[in-house]
Parts: sequence; C-alpha cells; structure tokens
Amino acid sequence: MDKTEFEIIYGSFMEFMEESQNYAGADQQLIAEYKGVFMSDKDKEDIIIDIWKEYGFCSYKNGFFTFLNPKEYNDIARRFPDVSDKAEVFARTATGCLLLWEEYNFGKNITFLNVHSGHKKNRFYEIWRLYGIELCGIRFLA
Repeated sequence: MDKTEFEIIYGSFMEFMEESQNYAGADQQLIAEYKGVFMSDKDKEDIIIDIWKEYGFCSYKNGFFTFLNPKEYNDIARRFPDVSDKAEVFARTATGCLLLWEEYNFGKNITFLNVHSGHKKNRFYEIWRLYGIELCGIRFLA
C-alpha cells in the first residue's frame, strides 16, 4: 500500500520525536467537529485526529513541537494578511511559529507561518526541509 507524502514524513517525524508530553485531552466534541478537516483527497488516514485521540494535545522534545487545539490559535493566525479565514492551526514550534492546514487552488496543504516575519511556506517538502532536516537533523529521502 502506497503512503502519501504526509504519512511518510509523519512516520519519520515520530521516530525522531519519540515520546510525547501531554498537556490536555481533546474532547470528543472537538474531535467530531474536526474529523476529516486535516486530510487532503490523497490521505488515507486522519493523522491529526488520530494523534488527538491517542495523545490529546501534546508536545515533543520539551516543547520543540506541539500539537494544539485550533480554536485557541485560529484567530491569531487569521490576523496575518496572507492567511485565509478558513485556515486551521494544528501545531506550533518552540519559537511560536504555526503550522496551518489551508486550502489552495491545487488542493489542501500544510503551511508554515513564521509569526515573527509574517512569511508563509506552503510547499510541504520545503516545510519539512526547513523544520525536519535543518532544525531536527533528520535525514529524509523522498
């Protein structure tokens, strides 16, 4: 069975991040509301929802990367001019930058929002290259 790019990268990410530190549970109402939101047409699994179900809202490597409740961060992200009003935040980095799920004319994609400069990167490989390889030291071959 072929995995999507996101599934492959998520697997590499989890190997590096190892154990999570949970800080809050995701309630069933929120999980039901967001079911399918963080999936593209190519995805076979609802990975973000699966993380919420198993770990709740959690951080890795002492806050290096944190999965969070979108309702607590969407308003912040949507204040930036280049962020759509339908963007959904699902994670933040230790420096406060946000990872969003946005829809574009080519489909849904993950966007990295640098909250310090306001710049966005919406090509998943570039985000992974910046965050995964350069910051985490992970070697990933597509």
